[in-house]
Amino acid sequence: MDILAQEHAKYDAATTLMHMSRQVLEPYDANNLRKIIRNTLYAKEPVVVVDELKKRRMLQLQKFSFENIRDYIGTDCAYVPRDLTNSDVLKQQSRLRIPTDFCKANIEPILRKDENPEDGISVTVYDSEGKEYLMKYKCWTSTGSCVLISGWKDFVNYHGLKEKDPFGLWVFRHAQTDNLCFAVTGQLDEETLIQIKKEGILM
Repeated sequence: MDILAQEHAKYDAATTLMHMSRQVLEPYDANNLRKIIRNTLYAKEPVVVVDELKKRRMLQLQKFSFENIRDYIGTDCAYVPRDLTNSDVLKQQSRLRIPTDFCKANIEPILRKDENPEDGISVTVYDSEGKEYLMKYKCWTSTGSCVLISGWKDFVNYHGLKEKDPFGLWVFRHAQTDNLCFAVTGQLDEETLIQIKKEGILM
């Protein structure tokens, strides 16, 4: 049975039990219900729905089509392929570290005067399907590191990301709002990357 179908079945079962909670059952029906509950609670092979959903979302992230974020990209677009490191996915860290040379070459030059990365800049981050996540872009003067925080852990958990997972990191000014935005997607294939460069989309 499909994962979503299982979830619907569970909801229907829970609703039915709620309506039955105040009903008096016949002995035969009550005995059968007890058997069903016992078999469900002590099943030898429980269905791990959460892990399956995370696996599906991770695959969706990797099956990336540039068209899903094209309409959001206005100006100053840059892209870098990366693999997630252990510290990128640690719960205690809760941040995505962005390569320093990428920040200096592609992010610092496009910041407005009212945008101070040391204080933190509120940004929108898109995934491979164009869904929005609110985060902050922040640079720590003590280490010189620049990161995405305040929402990155939820992004990792939702997509089931792990160390060494490949991804593409985008930065750009939004086509409508001109706000600083990022996208964390699957990596581009070489053919698509060449085509995007020909169109003048990437800096």
